[in-house]
This record gives sequence, C-alpha cells and structure tokens, in this order.
Amino acid sequence: MKMTLPKLIAVGITSTLSLNAFSQSAFLEEIVVTAQKVEESINDVPMSITAVTGEQLENRGITSVEDLTKIVPGFSFQPAPYGNQTFNLRGIGNIDDSLASSATVALYIDQAPLPYSVMGQGLAFDVERVEVLKGPQGTLFGQNSTGGAINFIANKPGDEFEAGLRAGTDTYGEVEFTGHISGALSGNVGARLAVMSQSGGAWQKSQSRPGDELGDKDFAAARLILDWQASDNLSFSLNLNGWDNQGDTQAAQLVRSTVNTNTGNPALDAVGGLVLSLEAAAGTAGAPRENSELADWNDTPLKNDDSFSQAALTATYDINDDVTLTSITSSSDYEQFILIDVDGTPFNHLTQRQKGTIESLSQELRLNGTAGESTRWMLGANYSKDDVDMNAFASLFGTNSFFPNLLAGPGDPPSNDVASLDPTIPSVDNLNRQDITTTGLFAGIDHSLTDSLTARASVRYTEIENNFEGCFRDTGDGRFATAINGFVGAIAGFTVENPGDCITADFSTMPATAGLVERTLDEDNVAFRVGLDWVINDDDLIYANITRGFKSGAFPNVPAIDASQNSPSPQEELLAYELGFKSTVSDSLLIDGSVFFYDYENKQLTGSSPTIIGNLRAAVSAPEAEVTGLEISAKWAPTDNLFISLGGTYLDAEIISSEVFRAGALQQAIDSVGNNVDLAGTGFPTTPDLTWQADVQYEFSLFGSNNAYVGLSANYRDDAQAQLGGNPEFLIESYTLIDARLGVTVNDNLSVELWGQNITDEFYVTSKQSVIGTLSQLTGRPATFGITLDYEF
Repeated sequence: MKMTLPKLIAVGITSTLSLNAFSQSAFLEEIVVTAQKVEESINDVPMSITAVTGEQLENRGITSVEDLTKIVPGFSFQPAPYGNQTFNLRGIGNIDDSLASSATVALYIDQAPLPYSVMGQGLAFDVERVEVLKGPQGTLFGQNSTGGAINFIANKPGDEFEAGLRAGTDTYGEVEFTGHISGALSGNVGARLAVMSQSGGAWQKSQSRPGDELGDKDFAAARLILDWQASDNLSFSLNLNGWDNQGDTQAAQLVRSTVNTNTGNPALDAVGGLVLSLEAAAGTAGAPRENSELADWNDTPLKNDDSFSQAALTATYDINDDVTLTSITSSSDYEQFILIDVDGTPFNHLTQRQKGTIESLSQELRLNGTAGESTRWMLGANYSKDDVDMNAFASLFGTNSFFPNLLAGPGDPPSNDVASLDPTIPSVDNLNRQDITTTGLFAGIDHSLTDSLTARASVRYTEIENNFEGCFRDTGDGRFATAINGFVGAIAGFTVENPGDCITADFSTMPATAGLVERTLDEDNVAFRVGLDWVINDDDLIYANITRGFKSGAFPNVPAIDASQNSPSPQEELLAYELGFKSTVSDSLLIDGSVFFYDYENKQLTGSSPTIIGNLRAAVSAPEAEVTGLEISAKWAPTDNLFISLGGTYLDAEIISSEVFRAGALQQAIDSVGNNVDLAGTGFPTTPDLTWQADVQYEFSLFGSNNAYVGLSANYRDDAQAQLGGNPEFLIESYTLIDARLGVTVNDNLSVELWGQNITDEFYVTSKQSVIGTLSQLTGRPATFGITLDYEF
C-alpha cells in the first residue's frame, strides 16, 4: 500500500516508518483512541497506553500478538509447552495448557472479544492501529483482564476506491502476502476485504537426520467489513473474520535426559538404560548449544490443523445529541487438531495430539452519554456463553514411567530394538469439557471538578458459572489401564475395566473409585476503578488510579490420576495503585511514565500435586504476591529527519506466600520436576525484571526528495524463570534482539524495503519444560533477512 504520514504514537515505544518525508510536528502529532470505549485524544486518557499504527506493524514485520514484545514496554510472551500462548503485561500472566483458561491479557478486534488466547492469531494485518492498555481493565473490558487489554482496530471502508498489495520473502524461503480492496458499494454502504497468507520458511533442522527440516508456515487469514449508515443516527458495522493454520509446530532442543537408572527396580532401570542408549546413538544426549536451528523430533508429521471464524455486529444508535446506544454481538468458533513433540529426541518419548473446539457467544449493550459540559457517563450489561471441549491424546513408551509393561506386552522384557516399540501404544487421553456462563453489569462516570481536575469512577459486577467434566483415560489397547490396575488398583482397590474408561480415581475414600469427574465452580466479584487526573496545562497531565480486577477461577488441563488434580484454582484478585504523567516537554520531545504497585491475591500458577504414583501437574494459587514497577517512554525528534523512540519497564514481582492453595487447602509447593520448594521471595514465571525497546530512524533524500529511510531497533528482555519455583535449570537467560531496515519510494505507487530481524544472530530461548523423560527448550528464530514490496493501485 502507499505509505502515508504516520499518526502519532504519543505513548509507548514506537518506530516511525513512513517512506514519505514528515516533520517534527507530524512525528509528535496526537491520535484518537478508544481505550475508554469513547473516542478521545491519547494524551487525555488517564492510563498507560501504547498505541501503534498499522503502517508500523507492517514495516516492523509484526504479524502476530507475540511480536508486540518489540514495541510495547512491559509486554512479554512465552509459548506454553503444548501449543497454547502466554501473554504477560507487567508480570501478570500464567502458563496454562487448557483451552478454557482465559488469558489475563484480553484480546479484542474492534471491541469484540476473543476470550481465549489461541484465537489471537491473524489479528495483526490491515489494521489502523493497535491499542495496548496496561493494568486491570475489568470495569471496561470485563473479567480476566487483570494484566491489561489489547484492542486491534481494523481499517474501515472509505468513500473512495482503494486497493493495495504487499508481498515479501526471506532467507528461509518464507513468502508473505497481504492485500486489500475497499470502497463504497452504494451511497451509504461501504465494504473492505483484506487477505493475508504465509507459506514456507522451514528453519529448524533435525540433529539426528540430516536434511530433515521443520518450521514451514501454511497460514491464511481474511477479514470482510461491511459498514452501513442506515440513517443519520443509526449505523451498523459487520466484521467477518477468520483464519486457517496448517503449518508446522515447533520442535524442542533436548537439554538433558531425566530418566532414572538407579531406582532399585531392575525393570525400571532397564527402561532408563534403554532411553540413554537411544539418545547416545541418535547423538541427542545433550542440547546443541548456541545453535537455534538444531532440534529433534520423531517422524510423525508435526502439523497444526487449526481454524477460527468470527462474526461480530456493532450497532450504534444516537438516541439524541447526548446519549448513544451501542450493541456488540459476536459469535466465535475455534477448532484445533495439532501434533506436538517437545521432548527433544528423535523417538517417541512423548507425542501429544490435541483436539479441541471452542464455541463462544458474546453480547454487550451500553449507553454512553453526557450531562452538561462537565459530566460523561456510561451504563451497560454483558453476557457470554462459552463451550470448550478438549482432548489431549498422548502416545509414549514409558521413559520415566512406573510401569515397565508399557514397553511391551505383559511378561515381555524391555527391548533394546527401537523398531519393536509401538509408537502408538500405549496411548492416553486427557478429557476436559467446560461450559462457562458469564453475566455482568457495569457503570462509569467522569466528572470535571474544575477546569483542570477530573474525577473518574467505574464499577462492574460479574457472575460466572463453570461446569466441568473430565478425566484421564486409556484410549489404546488397554495396556495403560492394565498397568494402572496392577500398580494403583492393587493399592487402592479399584479396577479399570475397558480401554476408554476413566483412570482418574477418587482416593478420598477406600476402596477408591475411578470415573468421570464432574464439578461446578460458581463465583462472583465486584471490580472497580477510581481516579483523579490533573491537567496542569495544555502540555502536561498527571493521573492517579486505584483499580481492582479479577481473573475467574480455572479448571486445569492435567493428566489426572488423582481426582484432586481436577480441582479448580479460585479466582485471582489484583488491587493496583498507579501514578503517572504525560508531558510535551518541548516541540521535539514527548515523555510519559508511571509508577505502580500491584497487590495480588490467589495468583494462579501451574505447579504439581502429590498423587499415589508421584507428583503430577496441577493448578495451584499463591495466596499473596505483589508487583512494584516503573515504566517510562520518550519520543524525540531532534531534527526534521531524525526520530528516536525509547521505552522500558522495570518490575519487582515477588511471591510472598511460602505455600500454595491446592485442591482447596494450603500445602507445600512443588515445582515442575517434583521438588518441594519454599516460594516466599521467588519471582513470577515468565516475568523478566527489565525490558526495554529503542528505535532510531533517519530519513534522507534520493533523487531530490525525502523518499528514503534507514532504521535500527533493539529490544531487551532480562532473565526470567520459565516455570514455578526458581529452579536454575528453568532459567531463560537475558537477550537483546536487533532489527534493521532500509526503504525507498520508487514512485507514487511502489515502495521497497530491505530488512533484517535478529541481525546479530542472537541465540535465545523462549521456554523450557520438563516432559516425559527429558528437560527440553524452545528457541527463537535465528537471523533472518528479507525484502518487501508495497504497491497501491
């Protein structure tokens, strides 16, 4: 598309990437945002916001939510081991593999919710801007937004015809294409169609099988927006969007084997010895250090088969000059079938197949109005209904199993012949179904006490009912059920009759009983925000807010041998205090910043629970935790053609409690590898203490006009723990990523950009996990260079 002058990003770290010349005033010009569900200048919004234009997203190569780490202070991302995503704002986030676990950083497209993080792919194309709101947003955006909210604002149809194409490729052979066509269908109806595709680009290489590669993308997304101005006071906007992902899943590097060859049980020791010999034979006994391309996986096609579709209708009716009624109705459907191998070996320690569906219906009605010139008010209600159905199938051959007969039939000794191992047997399935209904009422008022001082207050009451059923079950030939009968049943006095039956058992009474676990979680809460903002003069604003937000309780997705593992974590509560400022220091310099303190109750975490066969994964909560933070950003245009942006966040996030709530009781905390830990004084998983971003761009003349630029950007992430408990083996070390770009406008329609990402080829790790028999890690993409062409008709 044709580059235009960038709109202001007055808050947050951004890059200015227009191919056309622009002045200091254009660089520092303010934009209009909808952070408080009304249109207003970003400099007038009394909260911390980062806003980024669509042009900047395109030219920085930002095509996903996780890429926002490059430009948003305080935002971090960590992939969960089994396909989910963890978004973290100012330390607020949690690693959770359940499809039904709502992210603490809520996602929206034109204010229509995407309630689960797996739905958030395919958002960052053909957008006018993205707004990142920091701190609890429960009074405006509902439950679960304790970390913040990210709202993508799509480009809308205009009165004039326009169309554009953008295409590029990189050194790994990935090809990306976006295009749009927009215009008026009639005098009062407009339409805009946008499409995006990504293909190719395999960048991972098998350590044990030369020539075997992984990492190809096969992703397509589309968005159709129809706007209808039905009358002077009534308008409708229909947003139909969706995506399909058939690309590869990422494989892991092996850090080390965790099998035990000294258990005292000859059969189990033989299993451990077999695993170590296989690893040595394959050359994967240790992780390939400082080479992010190398990994290993078995020969199962590791593919995504995910799709998402949404229909969202926004209706706006101006009742009179002072009152507006808005209705937002959305229906979202997600389907998943993915194959994942994150054990880091070329054979079947553990291969997981996740199948799931989400059906989500949401309705919001709200009235916005004014009372005179000094008061603005809002009143509304919302309803949502979510049905989540998830099956996590796993096939394994028992590398750290208690059951040696998983490797062979009963009475057969463990085999040293890998070909004799059936990679699909035994297989197990983790069944997880949740039916979640949420209702809420909310209200807000802003009142000008004086010409310069405004008081603000908002409140939301929410009720949530979550009906759960699930269990862990044998879906193979009965071998796993036989092992359970022989080991656990002999102790607890129950028998699993058939393959497909639930293995999960209630050990609270003896003899134990196995079967489907059914539970209901009913919760309610009152979120609020009160604040004052003081407009010192036309250039300076100071604000103070006290906010309380909640994240609903959650049932975990865990392989539950013991029914207590299916106990939900209670809703978490966050009370936030923030003092901030926004200042135009001079005609060439903008600075904004804030200090904040978060008082956390029942922070949801993923830990372990002791069961009859050892420690297994479970949902836990830290009763007390806190975050103290400082955030600052600046935009400086020292000359007419030099533009500098800086931003950073420092966090001191700490768990105060030494123990955790698990299954409704205060208990000893257990980390992901089964160690008892004292959590007091430990940091939050996925939370680096320091993150910062910097960007500089210089524009210069070619052929007599300012039509070229060169830019350099960097983003830094401090050390962070990947898992609960502070185990040094799960430390993700700090890293700095540097990107570069060089662009030129060829003519009025065509522009070209050469770019590089991670140009220093920094080796960095994005997550670490303990899976069956191994400790493994996922790595970030190595140095990548490419070219992008942009053409507007």
